[in-house]
Amino acid sequence: MNRPATKEDLREALKQSTRRITITFSIMMACLVVVISAIWTASHGG
Repeated sequence: MNRPATKEDLREALKQSTRRITITFSIMMACLVVVISAIWTASHGG
C-alpha cells in the first residue's frame, strides 16, 4: 500500500541526496585540482 510521504521521509531523502551530492562534488573538485595542476605544470614548464 502506498502511503503519502511524511516530512520525515522527505527529510531522510533530502539527507541522502545531499550526502550523494557532497561526495560527487568532492570527487569533481579533486579531479579539477589535478587537471588544473597538470595544465599549470605543462604551460609553465614545471
